[in-house]
Amino acid sequence: MMTNATYTEELGFIKEQMKAAVNQFNTIQQINHKDTFDLVTDVDIAVETFLTEQIHAHFPCDRILAEELHKSNSWEGRVWTIDPIDGTVNFANSMPIYGIQASLVEDGDIKMGVIYLPVYDTFYWAIKGEGSYRNGERIHTSSIEQLEDTIVSFGDFSHTCKAWNDYEHALIRILPDKVAKIRFFGAACFDFSMLSMGATGAHIMFTTNAWDIYPGLIIALEAGAVATNLKGGDYNREDGNLLVACNKQISQKLLSLIINKIGYQ
Repeated sequence: MMTNATYTEELGFIKEQMKAAVNQFNTIQQINHKDTFDLVTDVDIAVETFLTEQIHAHFPCDRILAEELHKSNSWEGRVWTIDPIDGTVNFANSMPIYGIQASLVEDGDIKMGVIYLPVYDTFYWAIKGEGSYRNGERIHTSSIEQLEDTIVSFGDFSHTCKAWNDYEHALIRILPDKVAKIRFFGAACFDFSMLSMGATGAHIMFTTNAWDIYPGLIIALEAGAVATNLKGGDYNREDGNLLVACNKQISQKLLSLIINKIGYQ
């Protein structure tokens, strides 16, 4: 079993490689459609290829699960998740809300997560059991306790799963007169960063993509967040839905509202 000292070493490694990737690949030359509603740029491909090559050079036995090209089918041993550009549509349209994110998972357990927001030159990171940090400063989720003071961010609507899409629309209908504000940033890296530093109070997303979830999830949890599925049970990626709240009080109040108003099938 690896020690936290090793994760600290690898944290420094991946942060260095993220910076190097941004320095080398920062100008879009080509944009393609992955499907009707989603884009991929040559920068996505270049960053993922670069990070994968660096990881394999330093840790040749590790697996890679990344958004574009590398799809490990096993969580046995050590697996890196990589999202080379999280928020590609924002990035491709010159919106400054995007980032690079990665996590290190060992035998299915998330051990370390890193988010880099290049426009702001800001890193968020966490090692399991050691807290969360923003450019070296310890961060914590908000201590708010009332829904009317809570900003809730949502992930993008699904274009592949009608049930997820319908449920997210239902949530949007019931929450506006219960919470302070609703936000759609269009990038999980930003959703989790804002939650972890106390700027927002909760995030709701519908996906099973580990590269979207795992880096920010461990950062949020280490900052004090509570994660459940929308039934209020323990979070499992295969559920396809996730509620991350800044604290237990906000989590319970949101879940009570959601379950009583619309439930979850």
